[in-house]
Amino acid sequence: MKFYTIVKKIGWFFLFFFAIAGAILVVGFFAVKFGWTNTGGIVDFNDRYFKKVSDKILETNYLSDSDINQELGLAHCKWQIINHLYPETAKNLEASYETSSSTALLKLILATEVSIRDDQAYQAGVSYCEEVENKILNLKPTAKTEAFQKNAEDWSGTEEWQTFKSAIVKDQPIISKTALQVGVDPRLVVALLVSEQLRLFNSEREVYKQVFQPLKILGVQSKFSWGVMGLKEETATKIENNLKDSGSVFYLGDDYTHLLDFSSSDINGERFNRLTDEHNHYYSYLYSAIFVKQIINQWQRAGFDISKRPEIIATLFNLGFEKSIPKIDPQVGGAEIDIGDQKYSFGGLAFQFYYSGELTDLFPIKN
Repeated sequence: MKFYTIVKKIGWFFLFFFAIAGAILVVGFFAVKFGWTNTGGIVDFNDRYFKKVSDKILETNYLSDSDINQELGLAHCKWQIINHLYPETAKNLEASYETSSSTALLKLILATEVSIRDDQAYQAGVSYCEEVENKILNLKPTAKTEAFQKNAEDWSGTEEWQTFKSAIVKDQPIISKTALQVGVDPRLVVALLVSEQLRLFNSEREVYKQVFQPLKILGVQSKFSWGVMGLKEETATKIENNLKDSGSVFYLGDDYTHLLDFSSSDINGERFNRLTDEHNHYYSYLYSAIFVKQIINQWQRAGFDISKRPEIIATLFNLGFEKSIPKIDPQVGGAEIDIGDQKYSFGGLAFQFYYSGELTDLFPIKN
């Protein structure tokens, strides 16, 4: 009788355990289905400035040679100020500064100013540029300059960023390959990856410390979001459907129709395996590159060109197709990302990376 009682208790234990596990899975399923896990997102604090900078960046494409030379002179002067006041930031920009074309250098300086534009010492230096360039060397950092320096380099000065840089080298060929297949700028795809991976590294601290950092690898997700790019299943499905639906505003044409064809009847299983493959991230990058292409084409059809606005593309990538509504004044934002003491939006961080001097040897900034 005692043996029977023990067996009965064990049986009840396993029954209770599997019931709880089943309930968790059911809750998870409905959470994804009804969008309870979707990130509400934020509007980036620098949204207005991003718009101003993007307009300025676009203007540089149409300047005359004389105007370019004038702007370039100011950019070189600003570079000297940055080098003097923020030497750590300057180290990250130095390689790009030396190799950049005229217009790329202007964009580089504009993007750097996102974090330092309010520093009085920097503004004083800019005002001197039009007078006597030598006055730059006489600038004295203010009490707040150290804080501005930390803010300017915060995301790129972290150990998480160093881990990412080590890991991305291995994926450079495949990112460039998929971007070329689709016809998009590889650095745009990497900008999305930067925001997603730094978000993951900083939100999953234990996994980062135990796995991502020591192995120098990118994080592959397999729960609510999939792969290194954090794609949701519904987004991946819409990307596939948009390739086939000639009536969709996201349709790219016949040349792209079969890019994501499946080889088996188990479409759901094959899609999951494609995007969560830890050893080959090809499909993660391919789906993301197609998303970028589809969004850009949708906006172009409506009369708006966002191909040179990585911050808007990244924001829409984070929020999903349903938030992609072409308009004259799109806002920068998306999920809030905490890195150290700083808060970034998904789109804002993508912008800061895209026009930074980071990884330009692997993924150059397009003029």
